[in-house]
Amino acid sequence: APDLRDRILIVDGVSKVYAMTGWRVGWGCGPTQLITTISSVQSQNCTQTSTLSQLAAVSALNGPQALVGERNAIYRQRRDAALQILRACEAIDVACPEGAFYLIPRIKTINDDQAFALELLEAGIATVPGSAFGMPGHLRLSFATDESILTAGCERLVQKIKAGA
Repeated sequence: APDLRDRILIVDGVSKVYAMTGWRVGWGCGPTQLITTISSVQSQNCTQTSTLSQLAAVSALNGPQALVGERNAIYRQRRDAALQILRACEAIDVACPEGAFYLIPRIKTINDDQAFALELLEAGIATVPGSAFGMPGHLRLSFATDESILTAGCERLVQKIKAGA
């Protein structure tokens, strides 16, 4: 859609796909004026990406890509397993993410997601309160973990909700 060229901004990076979250390498592609402004703001907020990080990112991007597809399939399987467990509970509303390895279910029976996340943590279930992302009443659950650990955690979460937490 060449007619949209001046209205499209693409932001990407190597953090998630290539498991380089600590390297902080990313890029933006878009209209020159917007990229110039973004670069100006960014240069005032942090230092530049190290040469080693840049070389590692280039290596990841130019290297074999089969692993990316394999990981994608594994994450999809984990996502679907967690969704199946969570969606079986009427007190949980959860959308299916298409581009992240987090679920952000809304828990209909809680008033304070921060307090609930703390209760869950004390019960051995690690979540992040949705209010940390502007979504009170929700939890953030990562499915970037072993599937058996993930499903056990989701089952424990559902049990805790059904028990009235």
